[in-house]
Amino acid sequence: MSKKKRKPMTSERNCFNCTKCVYLSEGGYMCECNNEVVIEDFEPTEDFYSCNGKEFEQI
Repeated sequence: MSKKKRKPMTSERNCFNCTKCVYLSEGGYMCECNNEVVIEDFEPTEDFYSCNGKEFEQI
């Protein structure tokens, strides 16, 4: 039997590296999981990484 190869994980699990983080406009990003703006003006907000990685999907 051969071993299955895994995709290497990124160095950090956060909103910047998640596929569920969607670009809105003018530096704003929204999380599809909780429908909150997690990045505003390209800076993290207080809701940044609010899922604690439970919904994280690597880009």
